[in-house]
Amino acid sequence: MVHNSGRPDRKTSRQSRKRHHPYEELEGTPIWNRVDRAVKALLKNGDLELTTRREYVVGYICQNIGRDLRRKRRTNSTRALRSVRR
Repeated sequence: MVHNSGRPDRKTSRQSRKRHHPYEELEGTPIWNRVDRAVKALLKNGDLELTTRREYVVGYICQNIGRDLRRKRRTNSTRALRSVRR
């Protein structure tokens, strides 16, 4: 949106500048928040340097943790079903 002064509206400019990434659906989840805090702490104390945007790193870690947890749940569910059938 543009004001009468010809300048773009700040809110609209900020929204259009928002950078998208493939992990947006994970943002704001408890695992995202926890991993993001850990990455920020590592960056702050100098133990980590990123050459990739933080959102991509945090998202990748969250996605892999989620995948591992789902795999573990399926394995445990399969074991539980086998024990019930016996």
